[in-house]
Amino acid sequence: MSAKAALRAVWVADAAVTDLVGADSIVSGVQPQGAALPYVTLMLVSAEDRHMLENIDQEFVTATVQATVAASTDRQREAIIQTLRNSVRKVSYPRDFTSDDGAINAMTGITIHTGARGPDFMNETGTFHVGTQDFDLKYTETIS
Repeated sequence: MSAKAALRAVWVADAAVTDLVGADSIVSGVQPQGAALPYVTLMLVSAEDRHMLENIDQEFVTATVQATVAASTDRQREAIIQTLRNSVRKVSYPRDFTSDDGAINAMTGITIHTGARGPDFMNETGTFHVGTQDFDLKYTETIS
Protein backbone atom coordinates (compact mmCIF):
# COMPACT_ATOMS: atom_id res chain seq x y z
CA MET A 1 0.00 0.00 0.00
CA SER A 2 1.56 3.28 -1.02
CA ALA A 3 0.72 6.96 -0.87
CA LYS A 4 3.14 7.34 -3.79
CA ALA A 5 1.12 4.84 -5.85
CA ALA A 6 -2.13 6.74 -5.17
CA LEU A 7 -0.59 10.04 -6.21
CA ARG A 8 0.91 8.51 -9.33
CA ALA A 9 -2.50 6.98 -10.21
CA VAL A 10 -4.04 10.47 -10.26
CA TRP A 11 -1.37 11.80 -12.59
CA VAL A 12 -1.16 8.95 -15.09
CA ALA A 13 -4.96 9.15 -15.48
CA ASP A 14 -4.74 12.87 -16.35
CA ALA A 15 -3.97 13.65 -20.00
CA ALA A 16 -2.82 17.16 -19.05
CA VAL A 17 -0.01 15.58 -17.00
CA THR A 18 0.92 12.78 -19.40
CA ASP A 19 1.04 15.25 -22.30
CA LEU A 20 3.92 16.98 -20.48
CA VAL A 21 5.53 13.96 -18.76
CA GLY A 22 5.03 10.44 -20.09
CA ALA A 23 3.44 7.99 -17.64
CA ASP A 24 6.64 5.91 -17.68
CA SER A 25 8.58 8.99 -16.53
CA ILE A 26 6.55 9.36 -13.31
CA VAL A 27 8.33 6.98 -10.96
CA SER A 28 8.73 6.10 -7.32
CA GLY A 29 12.30 6.53 -6.13
CA VAL A 30 15.33 7.85 -7.95
CA GLN A 31 15.79 8.09 -11.71
CA PRO A 32 19.13 6.81 -13.01
CA GLN A 33 21.71 9.40 -13.97
CA GLY A 34 21.19 10.46 -17.57
CA ALA A 35 17.45 9.58 -17.63
CA ALA A 36 15.48 11.30 -20.38
CA LEU A 37 13.90 14.63 -19.43
CA PRO A 38 11.38 15.56 -18.25
CA TYR A 39 10.60 13.23 -15.36
CA VAL A 40 8.89 13.22 -11.97
CA THR A 41 10.19 11.19 -9.03
CA LEU A 42 8.13 10.47 -5.92
CA MET A 43 9.66 10.11 -2.45
CA LEU A 44 7.88 9.53 0.84
CA VAL A 45 8.77 12.36 3.23
CA SER A 46 6.75 11.17 6.21
CA ALA A 47 3.81 8.97 7.18
CA GLU A 48 1.94 8.59 10.44
CA ASP A 49 -0.47 5.75 11.24
CA ARG A 50 -3.27 6.05 13.76
CA HIS A 51 -5.25 3.00 14.83
CA MET A 52 -8.85 4.14 15.02
CA LEU A 53 -10.44 1.59 17.35
CA GLU A 54 -9.29 -1.48 19.19
CA ASN A 55 -9.89 -4.74 17.29
CA ILE A 56 -10.53 -2.92 14.01
CA ASP A 57 -8.34 -3.83 11.03
CA GLN A 58 -8.04 -0.26 9.76
CA GLU A 59 -5.86 2.70 10.50
CA PHE A 60 -5.92 6.34 9.47
CA VAL A 61 -2.77 7.47 7.67
CA THR A 62 -1.42 10.94 7.04
CA ALA A 63 1.47 11.01 4.55
CA THR A 64 3.56 13.59 2.74
CA VAL A 65 4.99 12.72 -0.66
CA GLN A 66 7.50 14.95 -2.42
CA ALA A 67 7.41 15.20 -6.20
CA THR A 68 10.73 16.21 -7.73
CA VAL A 69 10.45 17.50 -11.29
CA ALA A 70 13.46 17.57 -13.61
CA ALA A 71 13.11 19.34 -16.96
CA SER A 72 15.31 20.78 -19.68
CA THR A 73 14.20 24.39 -19.05
CA ASP A 74 12.97 26.43 -16.12
CA ARG A 75 9.74 27.18 -17.99
CA GLN A 76 9.08 23.48 -18.63
CA ARG A 77 9.76 22.61 -14.97
CA GLU A 78 7.36 25.30 -13.78
CA ALA A 79 4.64 24.17 -16.22
CA ILE A 80 4.92 20.58 -15.04
CA ILE A 81 4.74 21.49 -11.34
CA GLN A 82 1.69 23.69 -11.95
CA THR A 83 0.02 20.88 -13.94
CA LEU A 84 0.67 18.38 -11.12
CA ARG A 85 -0.88 20.82 -8.62
CA ASN A 86 -3.90 21.40 -10.86
CA SER A 87 -4.34 17.67 -11.40
CA VAL A 88 -4.85 16.87 -7.71
CA ARG A 89 -7.16 19.86 -7.32
CA LYS A 90 -9.63 18.68 -9.97
CA VAL A 91 -10.16 15.16 -8.54
CA SER A 92 -13.27 14.58 -6.43
CA TYR A 93 -12.43 13.57 -2.86
CA PRO A 94 -12.59 11.46 -0.86
CA ARG A 95 -12.10 8.62 -3.29
CA ASP A 96 -10.82 5.09 -3.53
CA PHE A 97 -8.14 4.01 -5.98
CA THR A 98 -7.40 0.70 -7.57
CA SER A 99 -4.27 -0.07 -9.51
CA ASP A 100 -3.46 -2.77 -12.02
CA ASP A 101 -0.99 -4.37 -9.63
CA GLY A 102 -3.35 -4.21 -6.63
CA ALA A 103 -0.87 -2.07 -4.69
CA ILE A 104 -3.46 0.40 -3.45
CA ASN A 105 -6.64 -1.66 -3.22
CA ALA A 106 -6.62 -1.49 0.59
CA MET A 107 -6.63 2.35 0.65
CA THR A 108 -9.99 4.11 0.89
CA GLY A 109 -11.25 7.61 1.47
CA ILE A 110 -8.13 9.19 0.01
CA THR A 111 -7.80 12.96 -0.08
CA ILE A 112 -4.81 14.76 -1.60
CA HIS A 113 -3.85 18.39 -0.99
CA THR A 114 -0.95 20.46 -2.23
CA GLY A 115 1.66 21.01 0.46
CA ALA A 116 4.84 23.03 0.69
CA ARG A 117 6.72 24.10 -2.41
CA GLY A 118 10.44 23.42 -2.33
CA PRO A 119 13.37 25.24 -3.89
CA ASP A 120 14.04 25.49 -7.62
CA PHE A 121 17.58 24.80 -8.74
CA MET A 122 19.82 23.68 -11.61
CA ASN A 123 22.36 20.88 -11.70
CA GLU A 124 26.02 21.92 -11.67
CA THR A 125 26.45 21.85 -15.44
CA GLY A 126 23.19 23.73 -16.09
CA THR A 127 21.81 20.95 -18.25
CA PHE A 128 18.53 20.51 -16.37
CA HIS A 129 16.28 22.37 -13.95
CA VAL A 130 14.79 20.81 -10.81
CA GLY A 131 11.94 21.80 -8.50
CA THR A 132 9.99 20.11 -5.72
CA GLN A 133 6.39 20.13 -4.55
CA ASP A 134 4.95 18.32 -1.52
CA PHE A 135 1.55 16.65 -1.53
CA ASP A 136 -0.33 15.72 1.64
CA LEU A 137 -2.46 12.56 1.58
CA LYS A 138 -4.94 11.31 4.13
CA TYR A 139 -6.60 7.91 3.86
CA THR A 140 -7.85 4.84 5.66
CA GLU A 141 -5.87 1.66 5.13
CA THR A 142 -6.77 -1.92 5.86
CA ILE A 143 -4.03 -3.61 7.86
CA SER A 144 -3.37 -7.30 8.19
